[in-house]
Amino acid sequence: MRVGVVEQNITDVRAQQDLILILIVGLHGRGDDEVLAVTRDAWREIGVKKFDVRLWYVTRKRWETLGDIFCVCLDGRAPSLASSTMVFFCLLALVAAATATAASAQSLSFGPSSFAASGAFPTSIYSKYYNDPTQTSAQVQPVISDPVTHQIYPFKLTNPATIPKNDTADPHPLPSPVSSSTLLKQALRQIQLIASPETENSPFLTDSCAACQAGLGFGKMIALAAPEQGPALAVGLCEAFDESSDCSTTVGPLALGNVITQVLANADVAGYDGQLICNNFYNMCPLPPTSALNLTGWFAKPKPNPLPPPKTPSGKRLKVLHLSDFHLDPRYTTGAEANCTSNLCCREGNVASSSPNETIFPAPRFGSYRCDTPFALAGAALESIPVLAGTHDDPFDFMVYTGDLVSHDPDNELSREYILNYDHVAGLWEHEGWLPESAISLSRAHYGAYMVRRTDGLRIITLNTDFWYTANWFNYFNMTQIDTSGMFRFLTDELQDAEDAGDRVWILGHVLSGWDGTNPLQNPTNLYIFWGHTHEDQLSIYYANNGTNMTAETAQAVSWIAPSLTPLTNLNSGFRVYEVDSNTFDIVDAHTWRADVNAFPELDDQITFAPTFAFEYDTRATYGQNISGWGPNDPLNATWWHLVTEGLPPFTCFILWKPIRLSSRVGVPDIMSIKSFRAFVLFNFLRHGPNIMLYPGAFEPSPRQVHLPSAWGLPYEDLTLTTADRVKIRAYLLLQPEREQPRKSSIDYSISAIIAENTFTSLRRLIQDVLPVFSFVAPFFRQWNSVRRLAELPRTVSLLLLSGQRDEVIPPAHMRQLWEAATRASPVPFSRSKKRKAGSRLKFEQDRLGAELMRDGRLVEIPGGSHNDTWDDPTYWDAVEAFIEGLPVDSFTK
Repeated sequence: MRVGVVEQNITDVRAQQDLILILIVGLHGRGDDEVLAVTRDAWREIGVKKFDVRLWYVTRKRWETLGDIFCVCLDGRAPSLASSTMVFFCLLALVAAATATAASAQSLSFGPSSFAASGAFPTSIYSKYYNDPTQTSAQVQPVISDPVTHQIYPFKLTNPATIPKNDTADPHPLPSPVSSSTLLKQALRQIQLIASPETENSPFLTDSCAACQAGLGFGKMIALAAPEQGPALAVGLCEAFDESSDCSTTVGPLALGNVITQVLANADVAGYDGQLICNNFYNMCPLPPTSALNLTGWFAKPKPNPLPPPKTPSGKRLKVLHLSDFHLDPRYTTGAEANCTSNLCCREGNVASSSPNETIFPAPRFGSYRCDTPFALAGAALESIPVLAGTHDDPFDFMVYTGDLVSHDPDNELSREYILNYDHVAGLWEHEGWLPESAISLSRAHYGAYMVRRTDGLRIITLNTDFWYTANWFNYFNMTQIDTSGMFRFLTDELQDAEDAGDRVWILGHVLSGWDGTNPLQNPTNLYIFWGHTHEDQLSIYYANNGTNMTAETAQAVSWIAPSLTPLTNLNSGFRVYEVDSNTFDIVDAHTWRADVNAFPELDDQITFAPTFAFEYDTRATYGQNISGWGPNDPLNATWWHLVTEGLPPFTCFILWKPIRLSSRVGVPDIMSIKSFRAFVLFNFLRHGPNIMLYPGAFEPSPRQVHLPSAWGLPYEDLTLTTADRVKIRAYLLLQPEREQPRKSSIDYSISAIIAENTFTSLRRLIQDVLPVFSFVAPFFRQWNSVRRLAELPRTVSLLLLSGQRDEVIPPAHMRQLWEAATRASPVPFSRSKKRKAGSRLKFEQDRLGAELMRDGRLVEIPGGSHNDTWDDPTYWDAVEAFIEGLPVDSFTK
């Protein structure tokens, strides 16, 4: 064996691929040298790996077979750990090699070939023992002391009879507790990794629901361990999942942050609660199935058989006023900006972002469409109602008020000193003599529900409908409990008592059951229900069996949704009066009045006249002309309203709604309701388009929140269709009545094209752009992110985007952003006409027919098209026809 010291460059050492390199950093304290001990061994045994451009290190050392050893001084420049210890290791290797070399040159001699030691333990090895080393019955237990600490180790350390099962005296150490800010930092880091995974095989990339619930899990941890950091965590969740452009405003500590923290601390975020939170607030989970409703033993008595005979009408009519959504704003400022960009308009400091220093639309004295009710409008309405209803000398028999009295203040402008004070509010009811003590005590102590029994046999049950308000975060824990509050137990018992006493019942609430029209109150009473909340003049019909078979026989109850006194948003101030039979308490007729908010500016600078409230329509006369067999004193109950829907010819609702409620919106008499607009578009598609139509094109697992085609007299089949390219669509399959076409639950062709008209990029972005005053409620809405859905479409799908440039609902910029997303998402080249920069986005300028007809997609901007009238421009149908004609032959069948 050769021993020596060699100086050479690392490149020369790397060239000797039969050498083992053992890295020893530092030599003589020089920071830029390395020492390598080099020995000849099998290269493959070493696992030499590259460290950087100058260094090599060894993952495994082999000293069993020493070859030639060299201490190599390398002229490297990498960082080093200069240490005499490193030099010692190298010298030790040299000495070991030298010793081995010398030994191999000597002639060695050995003793006998075998030897047996004494059977007795050599007790001289230790000076003391814990036991008597008898040698045969047990092993010796010597007393051992540490030569450094001089500690004598106790017998229990080696006692064979007391082997410890767990080291409870000195366990492995745990990490030290961290501050709440560190907890928040770590939680936000994990949420970010969930929302934006670092690896391609992360399950969160393909399962948004799992990602959302995992994120909520960290939120729950923070809510329990460091609740003061909960609002910051809520902001982090919002930003990670891209739920708002201003998360600090919407879910920060001055908004919903504290509420979200309370809910996450109590919710089962990995279970049903978490799925519903992720479905409703983050749009990342499909809607979980409704919990099974077991009503065994729920009712104290079986349903009467036979049913008791109906009460006989008295012929005497009561006059009942229905007011709703007063929304009185004591901070309303005449002359402030009525078309502001954020928060509630008609208030000091809330300006239009385009003109922060100059008021564009001064708030009229009596109110405006984007503002709540000023005192002036409230006083004028209260003065007008008894005159119009003829109750100045003969007062109303009673009135119902279905909620929302205060203004739409953002959460951070509300003081807990004046809200959530149930005891004080109940005291006001008692002071005014509105409710008996029993009802006040129940409402004050429990769930805000109560019952009042009139002396004439009518019971009015008022429910706290916040329990089914989807925007109410406090609903989202204990969701598997059917009746968490006990309010439905209360309702059931009250209805049973009313049935036993032969009383009639009206039910009142604020938020209507079935906010999206698909999940109404289960097993409703067969009497009358009254709601508010939407600010619209509306009604809904409740059917047996969840509306699976909608007939006059299955129509169970009708709910009357009152128009609002507040003009917010884009509505005229209104109220309704019912004519009610004094014995049956059936509604025999209803009358609605309204004030034209468009005319309010003309009333400024004078005190002679207040707003004019004018008669709008009579319900029976307007909707009951075509119903046969219904006398003038028969009730406007659920059966009557169903017959109204059957008696209307297809799309008559378009004709009726146009001159009534919506004719008074924002001074645009031609605006139709959303329902009638959908009906009219369906009509045109059925007339101009294919024989079979899918409505709406909701891609699974999106929740469906639309009305049934039967509302427009259209035959349909409710299907989940699977295309040949495995895209699932939840749809209603519509047929033209005069055409015979087979109905199928699957279609044998792939989606080749999609036509989208006046579509927003996302619902939340729409709220922030169009109704900035309500930006603070944007998280309450499902996101309905069209940009995201567009990216999920098959890349080969052609797109036609139709945008009305006078769209007063969807800003045309949303359609341009969708178009840009389409061009980015699709690998198919899109033909673009002249383009120029418009801010940070591309502006596509097109002629009347849009861009030159392209096979793969186009954006057509219709100069005169408003939101509901885009179809009325010939350009619309020219573009649709040209687009369809340009599709591949096998993608469309006329």
